[in-house]
Amino acid sequence: AVQLLNAKPDKVRVESEVIAQAGLPGCVTIATNMAGRGTDIILGGNPAGLARLVLMRVVYRRLLSDLLEADGVPVTPLPEFCLYDAPEGIDLGEAMNLYPTADQYQGVPEHLQLPADLHLNLLRSVMLAVAKRRMGTALRPQGAGVDAAGLPLPSEGLLTYDEAVQLLGWCMDEAEAMRAVVKARLRERYGTEQVEELEYTVCIVPIANDVASEVEERRAEAASDGVDVPPGQSFTARCALLLWLWLEQHCAGAAATV
Repeated sequence: AVQLLNAKPDKVRVESEVIAQAGLPGCVTIATNMAGRGTDIILGGNPAGLARLVLMRVVYRRLLSDLLEADGVPVTPLPEFCLYDAPEGIDLGEAMNLYPTADQYQGVPEHLQLPADLHLNLLRSVMLAVAKRRMGTALRPQGAGVDAAGLPLPSEGLLTYDEAVQLLGWCMDEAEAMRAVVKARLRERYGTEQVEELEYTVCIVPIANDVASEVEERRAEAASDGVDVPPGQSFTARCALLLWLWLEQHCAGAAATV
């Protein structure tokens, strides 16, 4: 995929994350010294940055009220996630047909498959975003989809770009806190926190799911006491945790081959 960066101040954070992935195997990056300036490039890729790019592209992009901004969200540089990057404008039923069930997923080429738990959590987060976009589009008055110049109008009840970035930031902060707990428990059980030394599905996922469930229970109790939690974000935080840990494994393996 080709991504065009323009070093606009409001896109610095996302563009820096694109530049940070220049260390991915097979990635060719040609840039001016303005795009992503000051960004560290890690051989094998940056797991946290990749997790943000994936979630922004396949989940939070669908919550943007401005379709032009949604079109400008960088594509995911890993082919495993192209499956979840369905076109805009589809309804929930059509989206469900685009994404394979757990059984159908076995027919997807092996090199494009994600572990089952990560696949299902990512799929659910995408479905929540598709449903939210469907609701926001439905709130527009009939015939109000474009302005006088033929450009798409913002949808009601959705997010500005800055709001989406803030929501993604909250999600990643939650995932980072949970990841620290997961790493501590991996050390206790297996004597190492290096995820590349452990089997993802057997060793890492059960602990990550336990930690996420504990956090979700505490958050539900806090919500009953009036603490505000962004709707649907608890589930996406679990997805971000599983995604980050898998990408950490993936990037470590890629770095070893460089």
